[in-house]
This record gives sequence, structure tokens and C-alpha cells, in this order.
Amino acid sequence: MASAFLITRYRLRKNKKDAALQQQFTRRLIENTEEERVRIARDLHDGVSQELLVLKNQISNNHEHTNDKIDFIINGIRMISRDLHPVMLDKIGLKSSVQHICEQMMESNLLFITAEIDYDGGLDKNGELQLFRMIQEALNNIVKYAGAEAAKVTLNHNDRCVFAEIVDNGKGFDVQAAMNSKNAFGLLSLMERSKAMNGKTEITSSPAGTIVKIEIPKSNV
Repeated sequence: MASAFLITRYRLRKNKKDAALQQQFTRRLIENTEEERVRIARDLHDGVSQELLVLKNQISNNHEHTNDKIDFIINGIRMISRDLHPVMLDKIGLKSSVQHICEQMMESNLLFITAEIDYDGGLDKNGELQLFRMIQEALNNIVKYAGAEAAKVTLNHNDRCVFAEIVDNGKGFDVQAAMNSKNAFGLLSLMERSKAMNGKTEITSSPAGTIVKIEIPKSNV
């Protein structure tokens, strides 16, 4: 009996240690990915985009069609750079950044988005970035797959946690089947990002729409 108890205790401790190591690995992987995103975004903005601007200025005003094409490429590069690393998050903070992305996606798609945001801090810089990424991913999934006419983003908090909820009135989907499909990357990204922050993500869906609930512990708790 004593040896069985010790073996069970050892296994429990080992499983707990393995889970902690996995969480640490996942968090570091996400941080490394974000660092690489920042580098690529900076290279696109400071390198390719600037070279195109120089080229545009060197071309005669008579080449209007060429200038239009260069403008199109520059705008495309700026959009890619912005998606790789949301510079506005550093400048205007999480609250305004979430409002901005809702407005931006509403302008670019046939989707009406409302936002109710009550956030006054509590997450560190990386926590805010990961939460922003999760909200962004949830909205992208709505645009790509839901066929929704409307969505709502809610952000609030209590003494211990920050909560985000993204709701849509789309066609819904089988969550378990989607998690096992080739298109599961976005959903898995939501789960892994929250797990790396000691938080959790819950996704429920029905023919009436989908609800994504995200919970992240505050950094100072």
C-alpha cells in the first residue's frame, strides 16, 4: 500500500511538472513568434515600403497607372505590417485598439460590430498583446466562416481577471469537429494563447451563433 501511494504521488508530481514545463514552452514559443513578427513588420515598413516610396517619387507624374500600382502595393505592405504587429497597441492601449479593430473590420466587411469595453489595466504588455490577438482571431473567424450579420465584443474585469466575450449571430459549427479539422489553427491558437497566460478559452456554438469566452488572470494577482 505504501509503495503504491508513493508511486501515485510521484506520478501526480511528475504530471504537474510536465504540465508546467509545457505551459512555459508554449508561452516562450508565442513570445518568440511575436518577436519575429515585430522584426518582419519593421523590415517591411523600413525597407520595402520606403524603397517603393523612393521609386514612386522618381517616376514621372505622367506614369499615373504605375503610381496607382505602387500605392496599392504600399498599402498592402502597410496592412501586412499592421497585422504582423499591432503598433497601435503600443501607442493607444488595449481599449482603443479593440475599438479600432472592430471599426476597421466593420468597414471592410458586411458585418455590424458593437463593442462594450470596460478595461483600466491589470494585464502586462504581453498579456494585452495576447488578449488583443485572441479577440482579433475570433473576429477573423467570424468574417471567414460564420456568415454572420452582427457581432459583439465585450471586455470587462474584476479584481482577479480580465474577461473578453465575442458573440456572433452566424450559422454556428460543431466545435469538436472543427478542432480536429485542417482549419483548426485559429481555434487552437485561441486555446494555446490563453493557456500560456494561465487563462482559459471556452467556445460554444449552435445554429443561432457562436460565443467565445476568454478569461485571463491579471498580472499583479
